Amino acid sequence: MAPSQAKTILSSVLLALQFCLGFWQICKFTPVGALIQSFVASWLLLPFGLSRAYAQLKGFEGRIYKTVRCHVTCTGEWRQAEESAAGKGRTQIKSSYLKVDFVLERRGENMLFLNGVMSYYITEKIWHSLLEMERVAPTTAFLKGYKEFWQQVATGGVMTLTEVLDSLILENQIIRGLDNDLLLPVNLSVSEEKLLKFLNLLGLFLQTKQVHWLYPTMLSLTSAILEFSTTLRVVLYNNINLLFCVAMHLVCDKLSRPTRRQIYSFGCWVENLKPCNDIALKVVRGSICVIIGGGAKTHKEGAVACADDMSPLVQEENGKTSCCFGSNPIVEAWFNPKEGKCHLRARTVALADVECSEAEFLRIKTFLSQVAKHRSGSLKTCDRNNKVHVRGFRKSVMCYSNSGFPPVYELHIEDAVVNGVEC
Repeated sequence: MAPSQAKTILSSVLLALQFCLGFWQICKFTPVGALIQSFVASWLLLPFGLSRAYAQLKGFEGRIYKTVRCHVTCTGEWRQAEESAAGKGRTQIKSSYLKVDFVLERRGENMLFLNGVMSYYITEKIWHSLLEMERVAPTTAFLKGYKEFWQQVATGGVMTLTEVLDSLILENQIIRGLDNDLLLPVNLSVSEEKLLKFLNLLGLFLQTKQVHWLYPTMLSLTSAILEFSTTLRVVLYNNINLLFCVAMHLVCDKLSRPTRRQIYSFGCWVENLKPCNDIALKVVRGSICVIIGGGAKTHKEGAVACADDMSPLVQEENGKTSCCFGSNPIVEAWFNPKEGKCHLRARTVALADVECSEAEFLRIKTFLSQVAKHRSGSLKTCDRNNKVHVRGFRKSVMCYSNSGFPPVYELHIEDAVVNGVEC
């Protein structure tokens, strides 16, 4: 076979594969694509242990469509009556999820053990929300990326128990039931697929421009491999995101705080740049003390309660009460009794408005004193390698408010690596 003929055949095959891959990348977010994914996952991949979603649901009826009650976690408010009636005197939750038994045990005021292992710091309000798990967990599947497929049929990735607890404890979410009895366990979310489409489209473009065959082949081959290898795709995304953020932080760290705040207001595309440099806990390694003001995920015990802030309040002529924090005030707070709100401001920039009573405002005052002391938001997660994520200021305040204005704690962590701030 002549080289020209081989090149023509290779070009035709590559073009066909590029079109097929592009068609699949679009089709998989439609009902037709969802059915194809489910058929492949349940009939071809499940026997080899390659279908995680169907393996999780093996205890429920159905092969492609699973007969299972569906729930999601979402933002919302628990009624006080439910809280006081449900959790009085309870310290343990025994239940099962996806046919696997688990035990949640509350020890002391704020520690939560999962199957005997210290896992979270919680609050009274969070504990009441967890009590709902005991009732619904044995017969349900919690969904992420939930979409209505058609009547009585839902799609979405199946959440693990840890993911459910993270949503309820770390994000202050509540449980909501869906009017769906059948589940097609396919996540139709499009949030992570732009890179794959771009690679294949770029390969197709180079192919039509008759660029050397190696380049479009490599681009489309990379797109295909990432398409069908979730683990590799997640690792690649995380590393690209890390390199991008580190490069941008080198630039943003040199800018003034007001300028950084303007950059961060541009939208969600700069969300990952929000800053490790706006708190004292930068991307560092060492012994640190973090604040726990709401739900936090860590295996470490020994959090110590912080003393209440006894600094004086300033009474203003209009009936408002105000206070400042830090030597060069990082934040000011006003309580307006007529509105029943606490207004937070850093210099001239409004940060957050929190609905609260006068007693809750005094608790916010203690929380903000610790923020000023440590120049850090509240702890979100700390894994067994002491890799720490903390919340940014506004997120910390809102989490503290949503958690019911709980007592504030300090936790000392040795050899910690602070590698992220969620703002």
